[in-house]
Amino acid sequence: MDGVSGSLGDIAGRHREALSEARAGVAQMQRMLAYDPDANIEKRLLVLCGQEAAVLSQSGDVDEAAAASRPADACQMTRRAAAQWNAIATRGNLGERDVRQYCRQN
Repeated sequence: MDGVSGSLGDIAGRHREALSEARAGVAQMQRMLAYDPDANIEKRLLVLCGQEAAVLSQSGDVDEAAAASRPADACQMTRRAAAQWNAIATRGNLGERDVRQYCRQN
């Protein structure tokens, strides 16, 4: 589904169809995860959420795109991960490239 949505999203005028495919995929992955945790399904879900966000962003709905790609749990995990990267950098245990990539300055 993510491939179909991505392909449709690349075709002008097919954003609504691409969004529908992405959302159908998200719903399906969520139903599957309701039965049992599965890392593979979680990965697909993240890809589909990202595709949904990309299509929304391309169609100009930036606020909804942000909501689709960064649910509250993801934001909380991102903040924790950033804090951990910054702590590693503060101790001097992170190379320059990684500091540039993971320790964004506000």
